[in-house]
Amino acid sequence: MSEDIAREFEPVTDENEIEFIARLRYVCWCCYRLGVISLLDSWDTDKVDLYDYRDTMCSDFDWDAPEENIENLMDGVRFLESRPGLTPEHNHMNWMVNMARKGWGYGPVKNPKKKTHPDMVPYDELPTVEKAKDEMDVNAQKKAKELLKFFKERFSDG
Repeated sequence: MSEDIAREFEPVTDENEIEFIARLRYVCWCCYRLGVISLLDSWDTDKVDLYDYRDTMCSDFDWDAPEENIENLMDGVRFLESRPGLTPEHNHMNWMVNMARKGWGYGPVKNPKKKTHPDMVPYDELPTVEKAKDEMDVNAQKKAKELLKFFKERFSDG
């Protein structure tokens, strides 16, 4: 029993497995964005804690993850795997640090040419919808690890 618990917290270090987790997180993120758009279509958005989510975050929606997004997500996977127990706030701080290193800063609208992003703010200043996305992201990583374990147990030779 204690070996199972230890294995659950064992960090993923294989690059193929890290990429698998990153790509699964990306798909979860895409689904989250689609869900938010769907809700916005049915809600009075003036009463929702959003900053024009559809225009700023959903205008560049693409199921085919750009390689830069996957690289960023792989960095996030490595970060969370190297430090068990991190929170969505830690995940967001790591993302901000990595984006700042690449020259990104705050802007009211996501603009890749200007390298501005509305989420380049401390976690507690994020809109609720973004905090929920960060929580979903951390949980998606946990679920991806469970799925990876399932695949290994059933399909791996070793």
